[in-house]
Amino acid sequence: MDNKPVIVGVDGSEDSVRALRWAATHAGSVGAPLHAYGVFEVPAMHSPYGMAAWENPENLEKNMRTVLADTIAKALGEDAQVEQKVLQGHPAKVLVEHSGRPGFS
Repeated sequence: MDNKPVIVGVDGSEDSVRALRWAATHAGSVGAPLHAYGVFEVPAMHSPYGMAAWENPENLEKNMRTVLADTIAKALGEDAQVEQKVLQGHPAKVLVEHSGRPGFS
């Protein structure tokens, strides 16, 4: 297969379940691999004391891995052939960057 992968962002919502199902159908029709990305952003928060506080990135990544796997299982079944990636950054920016990168894997 030398088709570029079909990339779909997954966040656990019902819309992302539908997007994943559509992407799987499309990937199958064009003979392309399917990649599902879970993208998380570390939000900066300020404490009442004026100090910046951040969510633990390891927890966010772990939660996103669970959301990604659960959403794929719900949309396509436990044995779905999907490349799963969890990335950090602004979701729209990350998805656009990865969709336009030649030869990425």
